[in-house]
Amino acid sequence: RVKRYTVRREGANYVCTCLGWRYQSKTKGEARICKHISELRGEDAVYADAADDTGTARKKRSASSASSLDGVSKKKRARNGDETDDGADEKGGGDEDSGLPVTVALAKVWKESDSVAGWYMSEKLDGMRCVWDGVSKLWTRSGNEIYAPAFFTDALPLGTVLDGELFLGRGQFQECMSIARRHGGNEADWRRLSLVVFDAPEITEDFATRLQAVRAVLIGYATPTSIARVLPQTICGGRTHVLEELEKITAAGGEGVMLRSPSAPYKGGRVSDLLKVKKFIDDEAVVAGHEQGKGRHSGRMGAIMCTMMGSGKQFKIGTGFTDAQREWNNAPPIGSTVTYRYFELTTAGVPRFPSFIRIRPLE
Repeated sequence: RVKRYTVRREGANYVCTCLGWRYQSKTKGEARICKHISELRGEDAVYADAADDTGTARKKRSASSASSLDGVSKKKRARNGDETDDGADEKGGGDEDSGLPVTVALAKVWKESDSVAGWYMSEKLDGMRCVWDGVSKLWTRSGNEIYAPAFFTDALPLGTVLDGELFLGRGQFQECMSIARRHGGNEADWRRLSLVVFDAPEITEDFATRLQAVRAVLIGYATPTSIARVLPQTICGGRTHVLEELEKITAAGGEGVMLRSPSAPYKGGRVSDLLKVKKFIDDEAVVAGHEQGKGRHSGRMGAIMCTMMGSGKQFKIGTGFTDAQREWNNAPPIGSTVTYRYFELTTAGVPRFPSFIRIRPLE
C-alpha cells in the first residue's frame, strides 16, 4: 500500500506529515526538511526560505555549530580504547565540554535466563560506536570528535541525532578504528566506511517508534552506495532463536547479537533493556611476566604477560582477576599455564579482549 503525505506551508517554512519530518529536532528559526519537501521544493530552496526569515542558512548553520561544538582536546581523542564496547566508561558519555548531544546507551550481557521473546534482535557490529549530532559532526560515545571528511557528513540527514556504528565489515575492526581515529583521514579510506544506524536518542518514544522514525529519516538516503543505512532488525522468538542467530552470525565472521526491548525509552549508561550476546573462545598460555598495577590496583599485580601456545606471540591479560588474585603472593607465577577467554584473534595474531579464568592445575 502506498502511503501518502501532505506538505503545506506555514509562514516561511514547509511542514510534512511524514515521520521523517515529525521527529527531527531543530534550532529555533531553522527549517526542518524531509524527502517529500526536498522533492517538492529542493533542499536549497527550503533553507533559503529559513535564511530569509532568520539569516540562518544550511552552511552557516554548520559553521556556527562547528564553532559551538568545538573544544574537545587532542589529548582526550588520543585516549586508547575509549570507543570500544568493552573498554569504555559505564556512563557512556563525555566530559561537560564535549559536543556529544546525548549520553549513549550501553548494553548489559544477556543471560540465558533472560526472557527476550518479542524483543528486537540484530547483529552486533564489529565497528566504532558513534553519534551523529544532526548538525555537522560525528562523536565517539566518550564525547571525542571523529574527524570525518566533509563528503561523509554532508551526506547525513540534518536535524535528527542518530546513534550508530561506523562499520567497514566483519572482522575488520582494527582497520575501521584506524581509519576513524585518524585526524585528517584519507577520503578514499572513508569511502569504504558506512554509518549503520540503530537508534534516535532524542526521540522520546519507545524503541519500536524510534526505529520507525530512523527508517523515515533515512528513506531518502537508501541507495546501494549509501553512507548511512538502518541496521536490519528481526523479532526474537526466545532463547533458542537467540542461540541460533548467534551461531549463524559468528559462523559468518560476525561478532554477536544485540537485543532491544521494544517498549523501552532511550536511556544513557549501562541499561538492562539493551543486551549483548557474544561467543568467546577459551585457550591456554604460559605466564612470561607481570606488570605493576595502577590506580586502585597500585601496589599489586595489574596484568600478566603471556606467551601463546604454538605461535609464541606475547600478549597481556589484565581482566578477570579477583582482588585476592592480584596480590603478589597469589598472582599466577611465571612459567605457569593459565586458561583465558577471548573473543577472536586480531590481525596481528594475538587474542582480542583476553580475560583470565584460572591457573591450570599441574597434571
